Amino acid sequence: MRNPGAAPGREVEEATAAVSAAALMGRPVASIDHTASVRDAATALASDGVGALVVLHGEAIVGVVAERDVVAHVALGADLDHLSVGDVMQGDVVTTTGDASAWEAARAMTSADVRHLPVLVDGRVAGMLSIKDVLAALSSPRVSGD
Repeated sequence: MRNPGAAPGREVEEATAAVSAAALMGRPVASIDHTASVRDAATALASDGVGALVVLHGEAIVGVVAERDVVAHVALGADLDHLSVGDVMQGDVVTTTGDASAWEAARAMTSADVRHLPVLVDGRVAGMLSIKDVLAALSSPRVSGD
């Protein structure tokens, strides 16, 4: 039996290589305009049942706004109606491609300290991959050996 705290072995990486980001990602992509208020973002997150929104300026991705971005500003007592998504979003967007493996996506999330990755197919946002999606793939019986 493997030590649960040990780093995953090569077998896990190889087993997850066959699971693509495109197969795991959520669709359709929940998005919001960069000029929208943080209250609008909170409403969209809650109504769509997602943890993050792709932030757009026109059709271009300019950021990601996640639940924790909203909560941080609520905790500070910010005026959510007068604070824009563009002011609170994570602007240095880390993405992955549809053909990336679950393992590659997990490494990208860990390196960038993010919980959500927009998935690009042919240069366009096709879906959103969450850490929950990746963990489900990495802990599947086929991969974990359970």
